Amino acid sequence: MHLVELTERSSSIVMVQRARKNGFPFFKRFNREEWYNCIAGAFQSYSPLGRVIVQSTTGISSISTMHEDICHVAVEKRVTLIILPFHKYWKMEVDDENEAHLVMENVGPAWRGVNQKVLKNAPCSVGVLVDRGYGLGLKNLGSDGTVAQRICIVFFGGPDDREVLELGKKMAEHPAVAVTVVRFVEENGLSGNNFVLRQSPEKSADENYSFFVAKMNRQKEQELDENSMTMFRSKCGDTVKYIEKGSGNVVEEVIGLGKSVDYDLIVIGKGRFPSTMVAELAEREAEHAELGPIGDILTSSKGHKMVSSVLVIQQHDVALTEDAPMYKFKVHDENVAEVSSGRYEITTVNAV
Repeated sequence: MHLVELTERSSSIVMVQRARKNGFPFFKRFNREEWYNCIAGAFQSYSPLGRVIVQSTTGISSISTMHEDICHVAVEKRVTLIILPFHKYWKMEVDDENEAHLVMENVGPAWRGVNQKVLKNAPCSVGVLVDRGYGLGLKNLGSDGTVAQRICIVFFGGPDDREVLELGKKMAEHPAVAVTVVRFVEENGLSGNNFVLRQSPEKSADENYSFFVAKMNRQKEQELDENSMTMFRSKCGDTVKYIEKGSGNVVEEVIGLGKSVDYDLIVIGKGRFPSTMVAELAEREAEHAELGPIGDILTSSKGHKMVSSVLVIQQHDVALTEDAPMYKFKVHDENVAEVSSGRYEITTVNAV
């Protein structure tokens, strides 16, 4: 769905591009930009090769209502996943010394607002793609000479991360995709600070991470995490590389993944029902709060020199639609195993 900002009138138009006899739409009828013609043409060419049906759509609306068009099409087409482009992207440029560099472009806060509204109102799961020149880096050749895309699935636990595993299953089925799962696990003896997350009405969702306000059964969530991982490893077997990391320094470990050249794409969950490791980051200064703590770390522009593209997944669950900014409230009794004294608290206590 190609999004075009409408500047002359407020009504919204959605045009489905007709196909010529050779299967290609009338691109020039709706858009004269050559780059879009190439992108739309690439999708149409991929359709028979990938054995998928591609329908190119142009959505023309004011920026303030563009999210409504996206959500409307998602309902009409019974979409299961919306993938949005992040409002910042990186493109390859060559300097005077003929050296290639990734240069960041920012399409503006208005487009960031579109993403935020879709994340809040979408009728299905949503992915936000942070493109750092995905597919333009060094190619990793497989044993049969094919080009392998190297995907890293990062798993902390929770509904969003389990959705990532489901997507990882589908990726791993492709012979030219190499999938690695990096799972962060709690380390015994490192649970020193007991705390809960409480809703903070004075905090802005644009500048602070938001988590589910509904109470959830943490033990059940952990069981679901274990079952999901067991099923994933059982189905994928040796085709997927599995790595476990401790919870000693999550931020540094995540930055290390983003800075390495081992992965073309890192796929993570937004983490709205966080593990204790992610909840520890609740009061971290947010640069892109809509991506959640881990997504924000991997997308940061604070000199970390990230090279991997990032896909952040938010699972849709009709029972868990309300989230809000939270703050950490310390529990001084070190023997407390679980705290859930109010609706707006999440039991993310550091306890083994």
